[in-house]
Amino acid sequence: MMKTTTMAYTRIPSYTNKYTRDLADKHWHGCFDKVSTTPIESLRARGVEIRSRYCKAYELETMLVAVCTLSEQMVRHVRSIFDNSKIGYAYTIGIAPWDVSVAQAIAEHVEQIAIKCNEGHNGILVTPEAGR
Repeated sequence: MMKTTTMAYTRIPSYTNKYTRDLADKHWHGCFDKVSTTPIESLRARGVEIRSRYCKAYELETMLVAVCTLSEQMVRHVRSIFDNSKIGYAYTIGIAPWDVSVAQAIAEHVEQIAIKCNEGHNGILVTPEAGR
């Protein structure tokens, strides 16, 4: 069963370093890349579903900041935001209804947050998504 949390912006709970190190050693030969750093698999803020491929707390936090700082006009279009942990800081944002100028404005906003939080990103893709 997928755990989903609904909240206003707050710090995402994280596993201890020892716990994640033990998981990496046990399941991934010491590689941290695929180890979850939080028990939260997805969350919803301002009606937007937020997900991280490998449940990374820092990825969820960045996306949560992006969603919470979107203007009311822009957030009405956003349905979901996903960070592909396999690539790292690579965002896919689903919007509806589709509007090229809104898509561009949302991408620019997420880019600015990614620069502030992570010193950059590895790509932002805004795609049409079915309505709520």
